[in-house]
Amino acid sequence: MADGYEQASASEFIKDRLYFATLRVKPKNTANTHFFSTDEELIYESFYADFGPLNLAMLYRYCWKLNKKLKSFTMSRKSLVHYTSYDQKKRANAAVLIGAYAVSDVSEEKPRRCLQDSDSRKQHRLHAV
Repeated sequence: MADGYEQASASEFIKDRLYFATLRVKPKNTANTHFFSTDEELIYESFYADFGPLNLAMLYRYCWKLNKKLKSFTMSRKSLVHYTSYDQKKRANAAVLIGAYAVSDVSEEKPRRCLQDSDSRKQHRLHAV
């Protein structure tokens, strides 16, 4: 992930694949690295003087977008870098997004498997009675 940016300043979320960084300038994509930001896309609409966190619908959109990038054939050999600016509010919201992604297992197959497992357990219990 070097490509002119220090790897030491980026946090690795998925080994050799997904990073989070705070950068002063908008980076350019390279042959080995794809940079993306949500600073201007997922924006919190404040009620007063608050700045977040973003709502669950925005978290869902982020997870969907990130999963799409991770599974994309054209990006399969690239490192993905979610970058944000030094603006404290945008930085905090971006950190919440990638942090929530990291602690949740949001693969598309997991919910389907859970439902199927639940159905099979329920059917098993009905037959056992």
